Amino acid sequence: MTTLIDDNRVHVIATDPTRYFYFYMALSCTAVAFLGFAPTYFLPLAKGSLSATPVIHVHGIIFFAWSLFFVFQSWLAASGRITRHRSVGMIGISLATAMTIFGFFVGVSAMKRSAAIGQADEGIAFAIVPWSGILFFAVVFACSFTLAAFALVPISITEIVARTPHRHQSLKNPLSRLLA
Repeated sequence: MTTLIDDNRVHVIATDPTRYFYFYMALSCTAVAFLGFAPTYFLPLAKGSLSATPVIHVHGIIFFAWSLFFVFQSWLAASGRITRHRSVGMIGISLATAMTIFGFFVGVSAMKRSAAIGQADEGIAFAIVPWSGILFFAVVFACSFTLAAFALVPISITEIVARTPHRHQSLKNPLSRLLA
């Protein structure tokens, strides 16, 4: 007996006009970052007139890489490549960690430059600006990554209770004693 199998699967592509919204916003943010740093970093670097420490250069590379990574990730999600988006997302953890570390180093570097020109108190007072931004970024990134990680775990409260009946009973018994 011969069995024919029709393997013409239906491919549904979302036609929602807003599905590329985040991609376009990521492109806009990257353009703003590049254009914003062009006069003070990229153009002097291209002319050879930039006097910066290696920490500043590494900081610039890592932060600009983050902008490009943001564009790439939003494009993957918008184009429906969610599995690839999630697997490549692990690079984001490394970039975010490096950004936090080098953001701190740049703050220290700025304080050293301020001390070298006799403005140590002003440099220390201004350090709150970059460090609060880095702290905010690290906390928001950690929270968003944690939420994304929990979203990937298909588990419900009833499954948790079923897996840990002894903990469920310990919560139930005091309540039943209060109600009795």
